[in-house]
Amino acid sequence: MIKPDWELTFSKTFVDVPDCWTTCDSACCKQDFNQLPFAFFPKGASMIFTQREFEWLEQSGKLQEGFKKYSSKYSWTLDNGQDFSYYTSVCKLEGVCSLPNFRPLLCKFFPWFPKVDIKNGSVVGLEKGTLFELFWPHLGAKSPCTIFNENDPTLKAKAISAYEDLAKTPYFLFHFKLVEIVMKAIDISISSAFKSKDPNDSIIQDWEKSYLQGSNIDWKKCRSEISAIYDEIKLLHPDAVLI
Repeated sequence: MIKPDWELTFSKTFVDVPDCWTTCDSACCKQDFNQLPFAFFPKGASMIFTQREFEWLEQSGKLQEGFKKYSSKYSWTLDNGQDFSYYTSVCKLEGVCSLPNFRPLLCKFFPWFPKVDIKNGSVVGLEKGTLFELFWPHLGAKSPCTIFNENDPTLKAKAISAYEDLAKTPYFLFHFKLVEIVMKAIDISISSAFKSKDPNDSIIQDWEKSYLQGSNIDWKKCRSEISAIYDEIKLLHPDAVLI
């Protein structure tokens, strides 16, 4: 069976900007923005892990400080009957990682997330790396992330090369496509919330409440699309672990 090599994966640097948190007051790590007055999202960075990622880090003693304490596990059953699980947690380290090389992969990918071609794993675009980044255009504001704003082509090229290297493993190819589907659905819901309305706190808080209730995103459609992607990748790589 083709499986991820987690030790090798975490040895990689995807976005190579040491101490970038010093240029933005740890914006992505604190996720505490005056323009986004959420009422229920926890203070600190919300973390999402694939099931195998979290469990490998935990078994290897490489989960960062507090991640286990604040962790929760969630499960879906896809339309094809496959059970799919993931973990969430909250990081309160404010940019000073206790184990920097073993940060969650979403952190190591930030501020981008790769949009990949399912046939060969090539990166065909770079998406915004967190839910919060989707709000800034609607608020007429710049991202607080200095890397995102500088848009360095050399840095982006190195990141794309690293993403493509990871996408050679079908497990990551599947999860790249899964995140793409979910982020697109979230982006549609945010755009709908701001449609024909002036930005204000109540729009953001109403969106947050609906999001947490699961009522402003078509999760049934997401599950159907994820199931189809699973089946397509499994057909291309029958010996690969995808979930």
